[in-house]
Amino acid sequence: MNTPQDPPGLDETIFRSAGPATESGPTEPAPTTEPQRRRWYRRGPLWVRILAVVLALALVAVGFYVLRALIATGNVQREDGLVAGYDGRPPAGLGQNFLVLSRSTTTRTDVVLLVHLNQARNRIFLVSLPRNLAVSVDGAETQLQDLSGDGGAVMSKTVEQVTGARIDHVAKVDLPGFIRLTDSLGGVTVNNPYASTTSSGLRFDKGEITVRGATALAFVGDDSPIPNRDSVLAERQRSVLRAVVLKVLRPEVLANPATFDAVIGELTRSVTVDSGMTSPVIWGLATSIRLGGSADVVAAQAPIAGTTSTSTGDTIMLLDQAKAAELGSALRDDTMADYQARYPA
Repeated sequence: MNTPQDPPGLDETIFRSAGPATESGPTEPAPTTEPQRRRWYRRGPLWVRILAVVLALALVAVGFYVLRALIATGNVQREDGLVAGYDGRPPAGLGQNFLVLSRSTTTRTDVVLLVHLNQARNRIFLVSLPRNLAVSVDGAETQLQDLSGDGGAVMSKTVEQVTGARIDHVAKVDLPGFIRLTDSLGGVTVNNPYASTTSSGLRFDKGEITVRGATALAFVGDDSPIPNRDSVLAERQRSVLRAVVLKVLRPEVLANPATFDAVIGELTRSVTVDSGMTSPVIWGLATSIRLGGSADVVAAQAPIAGTTSTSTGDTIMLLDQAKAAELGSALRDDTMADYQARYPA
């Protein structure tokens, strides 16, 4: 049995409702723009569709980084009493000063570093204070490295009095944990001014070398008999921190989710900050810094007038009071570039 079929050439217009007759024939229904709108999204130019995909991926990536960074700032350990409060503190300066101390299980502090961020947020100065620097606390002579037992307040007060500049925030760093960052970053390259060999037989050649992990930790805590050992180790600590900062800010590091995540996680585990470093404060700092390159992270050194020795023969560094006053003015007035040019590290 054959299936009925429409006759060929059937004009379907006969099934349409007739509209008002005009001289030109029946009126067609008014066209709608909806199909055209749907078709524009579906069949737009290729570059439009590619741009939409790129923007969507960018939003996902930005969301990941922002979320991880916000989680990290919330997980940072905080501690009360790290910043000293007392009458006669130096006035607040134009930039900001951060005191970075190594967190140690012993009674001594190995790292004392004053980090100055200028007002324009485009330069960072790393000012090393030798751990064996002679200081006076309540009339008693001691060294910076022996002030760790107080938890940070006496140290921050002493550094304020030594430099004449206000300490805005304090961070205590678990040095082995921080050095592990060098592993996450695939190592960092530093300039070593003195060749040395540690008691374990690890050799560090003079000049540019790459260190990471346990090797980096040995580099900043070298136990070999280097001349002016404390000053050399302070310089090495500065150079490793500078190298870490510069490498973290490289596009290939920031754009790698796995590396970014590892770095953020290690920082969270290894750093304790004062209670004033809230998540909004950390986030504001992180998003306002605009370093242009390696020249914007500058090493500096607290001025030393000479040395003396303890009764046991240990070396003690003596502060150059006149130059220290200049350092304090530079930190307060945001003129550290001029100070560093006069007294390069």
